[in-house]
This record gives sequence, C-alpha cells and structure tokens, in this order.
Amino acid sequence: MLMVDPMKRATIKDVIAHEWFQKDLPAYLFPPVNESEASIVDIEAVREVTERYNVPEEEVTAALLGDDPHHHLSIAYNLIVDNKRIADETAKLTIEEFYQVAPNKLHYSDQHRHPERIAAAVSNKITPTLENAAAGDASFNNMAALQSTGYKSGIKRAKWHLGIRSQSRPEDIMYEVFRAMKSLDMEWKVLNPYHVIARKKPENPVADPPKMSLQLYQVDQRSYLLDFKSLVDDESSPGSACSSRHASMSMPSKPPGMRSSRQTVSMDVDPSPPPSPSGAKLSQTMQFFEMCASLIGTLAR
Repeated sequence: MLMVDPMKRATIKDVIAHEWFQKDLPAYLFPPVNESEASIVDIEAVREVTERYNVPEEEVTAALLGDDPHHHLSIAYNLIVDNKRIADETAKLTIEEFYQVAPNKLHYSDQHRHPERIAAAVSNKITPTLENAAAGDASFNNMAALQSTGYKSGIKRAKWHLGIRSQSRPEDIMYEVFRAMKSLDMEWKVLNPYHVIARKKPENPVADPPKMSLQLYQVDQRSYLLDFKSLVDDESSPGSACSSRHASMSMPSKPPGMRSSRQTVSMDVDPSPPPSPSGAKLSQTMQFFEMCASLIGTLAR
C-alpha cells in the first residue's frame, strides 16, 4: 500500500484477503449469503429501476442474471432492495420497543403530579360534612405525605413573583399601565418613565386616599416585572415603601400602536401625611389591595 507506483500498490481485493485484515472482523461486514433470497427477484424494485432509468424490465432482469456485479442496473436494484430491508427492520424494531415499554412508565406522569395540583384535587373532593370528616382528615394526611415525599425527591416548587411579570417591551407595559389608571379614574405623578406614584381620585378635597408606587424592573434579558408598593404614613418615599404580595400574572398582548402616555395628572403628594391610628392604617392597607386588584384586573382585559 505504500508503493509509489500506483500499479504496484495493493488493491482492495488484496487488502480484504490479507490475514491481518481478516483478524477480529465484525460479523456484519460479511453477512451470510442467503441463496433462497438471492434467487428471488423483487418485482417492485425492478419496476422502480425501470422507472428511474427508463429501461424495459427485461433489460433489468438480464442485468441481474448476468455475472457482472458492477452493472449500473444491478447496483441500483441492490440499493433499492437494501433500503427496503432496512426500513422493514427499523419498523419491526420500533414495534418491539413499543411493546417492551414497562407499564409503570406509562403512568409516570400521574404518579409524579405536582404537589399543589394534588392538594387542589384532594381539597375539591373533601365535603364539609360531619359524616365525611374522618375521610377528609385521612385524605388530607395522605396529601401531606405525598407533598413531603415529593419535596424530598427533589420536585421543584412553582415560582412566585411580586407584581406582574411580562415579556412585552417596557414602553408597551407602561402604556398599558397609564391606560388602566386612566380608565380607573386615578391620579398619578411621574417620577421617571418607569416609576409613577398613583392614587384614587379623592371624592372630596378633605379626603386623603392612600398612595401606591408602580415601578417597572428588568428581571432578565427578556422579561420585566411591574412592582406594587404601598406608600403609607412616613413611608411615602419609594425607597422605603413596603412591597405588596401578588402572584405573577401575564400581561395582555402588545398594543397595536404606541401612543404618548407619559402625561402627568396633577396630584399633590404629601411626603409626610399625618399619623393615623392602627384602624386607619388597616383601612389604608385594604384600600391599597383594592387598588392593586382593580389595576391588575384592568391590565388583564
């Protein structure tokens, strides 16, 4: 094989016949010749060869019966037959793998449901009657055991976020926020394009409704978070405000067009409101939650 003269180099036939080449060879390189299969001519393969090369069937049959294995019609016929055999073997293997699937794996998803979904399903089945109280306790205990087992096995819990999370553009998000505040007849003061302080329009000049801060944060490269903050008592500054707790909620689709939405409605923001008793503070907190619920509901429409 290292001879410079190509006429003196070993041919493929010589290499195959060499003792080094024939040592420890895999069996698939030399499949046994099945005489019964070799003597049977595949009519469909012959017709496919005739269609591809535009030759009569007699010519293809003559090429198969001849002693020339390198005839182009014979090579085409053998390639078609091999492809059909490989396709049949692959189909058989796929069917065997389908029937060899363990039955337990088919119900894997049912056995490893999310613990919170299991809790919801169990709670829906519990009837608040005295007759079913024992059954409800047993179901609750089973649900708790499933939850503890799921947590130990490494099941990830659902993620919760403060505010509203969206993958829209920040300009579109703030446009929807301004549109929602306007539809709710709210007043607001713009601190920057992505941070506003809002409140409900007071019914009388003496009333001082609670204020809340709406600020847009960038969570990652593609998503943003609209955070709600309650501004009560001496916590009127946005930096010292307390965050409200809301589950994440998807924003509506992007608006058809951008509009100028950075207008400012006149609103007096008193940085130091008068101190209020605990009852008034609780009332302000409830009003803050009502404003958040109204704003979230309007944004979700």
